[in-house]
Amino acid sequence: MYTQEQKEFLQTEGYLLLDMKELYPDEFDEAEKVLDRLKENKRFNTLLTNHQHPSITDDILSKIDELGIEKHKHDELLGDQDTLEEFHRFMVSKGDYEFAGQVWFYSQVRDNLFYNFKKDMAKFFYDFTDEELSKISTSPIHEFTLYLPGSRTPEHQDGCETGRLLVFLTYFSKDYENGGGNFKFRDIHGQTQEIVPEYGKVLILDFTDKYDNPRNNLYHEVTPVKSFRRYCYLGSLNSLMN
Repeated sequence: MYTQEQKEFLQTEGYLLLDMKELYPDEFDEAEKVLDRLKENKRFNTLLTNHQHPSITDDILSKIDELGIEKHKHDELLGDQDTLEEFHRFMVSKGDYEFAGQVWFYSQVRDNLFYNFKKDMAKFFYDFTDEELSKISTSPIHEFTLYLPGSRTPEHQDGCETGRLLVFLTYFSKDYENGGGNFKFRDIHGQTQEIVPEYGKVLILDFTDKYDNPRNNLYHEVTPVKSFRRYCYLGSLNSLMN
């Protein structure tokens, strides 16, 4: 299923692009059904944006209060999806919202999605033994993300967080046509790379080995979405030290 060349590329370059729909069609279809339920029930009820930034404008703060949106932490706004989308459109219409930092929606899920994918990744790419594979969590809490036109994530590093081997991003939007929302990063050679959010693809980002020894931590961003609703499953695989 996988090759030694892919394994070496992930470990040395820090990323790998595969086709989730082709490799794990049943798991992809199951995840898509979960996403369809989230969309049908309008469960994207958390908007990430920095509402505590010192340069945020008074009219935007007033709009938050007018719509009855709950301010949670320093970078989360909570409310029903329609209300949050209305606020998102208002904020983006201002044209200059550098204060906002990251701007995107998410909905948490407790479903055990992509278990076989994670198990195979652990075994082949990270040399987990059968005994170690049994320790992989079977009830993770991960999230689906939604980027609307104007949504983005500025360049940053995640950090080699304790307990996390890798992060994987699986793309579910069928209507991408040069619509922005690319995963843009600087590779280990200093070159800029961009991954388009093509339906069915999965982007894997490596961070540590299975014992939590730091390995890769690429600077990356999501470019502003221009013209579609960008749906992505954001998941991870834990190290033995989690």
